[in-house]
Amino acid sequence: MGRVRLFAATCAVLWACVGGATAEAAERTVREAMASWRQGDYASAVRDFKRLAKAGDGKAQQALARALVEGKGVKKDPLAASIWWRRAARAKSKFGMPGNYDAYVGLAELYETGVGVAKDLTAAARWRGRAAQGDGWRGRSFLQRLADQGVAEAQYQLFELADMSQNRDEHVAQTARYLEAAAKQGHTGAQRRLADYLTEGADPSEADRRASRGWMIKAAETGDTEALRLLAYGYGRTGRKLEGDKTWQAWVNRALAEGDISVAEMFDRRYDLSSLSPEMQARVLELTASSDGLPGFLAFYRYRDHLNGAPFDEAEAYPEYVAKAASGDAEAQLTLGLMTALGQGTERDAAKGQAWVEKAAASGLATAAYVMYEITKLDSKVANEWRRRAAELGHADSLWFAAKQAELYADDGKKIEAAAPFLLAAALAGHNEALFYLEIHAQDDAAAAQLAFSRYLTARKPARAAEARRWLRNAAEAGLPEAMVELKGK
Repeated sequence: MGRVRLFAATCAVLWACVGGATAEAAERTVREAMASWRQGDYASAVRDFKRLAKAGDGKAQQALARALVEGKGVKKDPLAASIWWRRAARAKSKFGMPGNYDAYVGLAELYETGVGVAKDLTAAARWRGRAAQGDGWRGRSFLQRLADQGVAEAQYQLFELADMSQNRDEHVAQTARYLEAAAKQGHTGAQRRLADYLTEGADPSEADRRASRGWMIKAAETGDTEALRLLAYGYGRTGRKLEGDKTWQAWVNRALAEGDISVAEMFDRRYDLSSLSPEMQARVLELTASSDGLPGFLAFYRYRDHLNGAPFDEAEAYPEYVAKAASGDAEAQLTLGLMTALGQGTERDAAKGQAWVEKAAASGLATAAYVMYEITKLDSKVANEWRRRAAELGHADSLWFAAKQAELYADDGKKIEAAAPFLLAAALAGHNEALFYLEIHAQDDAAAAQLAFSRYLTARKPARAAEARRWLRNAAEAGLPEAMVELKGK
C-alpha cells in the first residue's frame, strides 16, 4: 500500500512539473515570437502569433493585429486587425481581469482614421475612454483631443474619467463644461449624469434643481430607460406630495406602458392603485403578477375583464368563465383554472384547475405556460419544461431567465453570444431589465449584443435609426457574419 502511495505521489509531482513546463514553454513561445519580430523575422513571428492568437492568447492577438495593420510578415488587412484587437480587448490577463490597453488604443486609432473600418469618432472615443482608465487622469490627452473636436462621447468619457480621479473635485470642475456640451448634443448618458451633477452637494440652488429635472426629462424623452424610471420614482419632486400630481403620473404611466417592473412594484407598495386609470391599474397587476404567484395572476385577469368598474361577484362570474372556456377562449380557460385552483367562486379543486390552465397553455397562451411552471414547481424537471415552453411562446420573464441560464452555462467567450437572442426577445416582449443588460453589453463591445440591440432599436425606436445602424456596423466590423450580411443588405 505504501508503494502505491509513493507511486501516486511521484506521478503527481511529475505531472505538475510537466504542466508547469508546458505553460512555461507556451510563454517562452510568445517571448520568442516577439524576439523574432524585433530581429526582423516577421514571417516566423506571425506564424507563432496566429497559432497562439487562435488559442486565445491576448498578447499574441494584439501582436497579430499590429502585424496586420503594418503589413509585416502578412498581407496588410486593417479590418482583420480590428477583429483581433477586439478579441485582445476582451481577453483576460493572467490576473483574470479583462482588457488590454494596446488593443484599446489600436481600435481607437482605426476608428479615428477610418482605415479598415468606417470612420466613427464615437466608437473611437469609447475605446480612448477605456484606454485612459488604465492611466487615470494622466491618460486623458487623446480623449481630450476628441472632446475638443466636439465628439459627445469623448466629452462624456472625459467627465467620467475626472469623476474617478484622485483630485476628483478639481478635475470635475474642469470638465463640467464638456459634460454639458455632450448633454446639449443629445447624449443621453451625459444628460442623466448632468442632472445628477447639478444637484450634488448639501444644498443645491432652486435653479440647479429645476435644471437638473429638465435634463433628466430630456434623457427620458430621448429614450433613456433609467431616466424614465427615476422620473417615475419622483426625481426632482423631493418634499412634494406625488398623489394627484398629473406630471408625475404621466411619467409613471409611461414607465408602466414600457414594462418597467420595478416601477410597478414601487407603485403597488407605496400608493393607492385607484389613483391610476383602469388600464394602468391592470398594467400594474400584470407586471407584478409573477412576484405574487397564482393570486397575482388571478387578480390581473379578473380585474382586466372588469375594467368598467362593475362590482365583481366571483360566484356569479364563475359560470360565465366556464362557458367561455368551453368555447375555447384560452384566457378564460386560464382564469377559470386559477379560480378553481384557488377556490374563488367555486370549491377548491387543484387538479381540475391545473387541467384548465394546461389547456390554455396548449392553446399557445404564454402566461398559462408560465402559470404551469408555478403550479409544478415541486417537480423541477416538469416545471423547467413549462418555463422553457413559456419562453418559446414569448413570456418576457421566462425569456429573461433563459438569457441568464444561457450566459451561465455557455463557455467563456461565448456567454453573451448565447444570451443575446433571449435578451432581444425579452426586450421586445417589454422586459426593461433585459433591454438595459443588452445595451450595457453592446457598449462593452460584445458583437452579438450590438447586433441584437440594433435590431431592438430598429423594431421599437425608429427615431434612433442612425444609432441602430452604427451598432450594426460595429458588430459587422467585429467580424460577426450575421451582422455583415445584414449590413450588406441595407
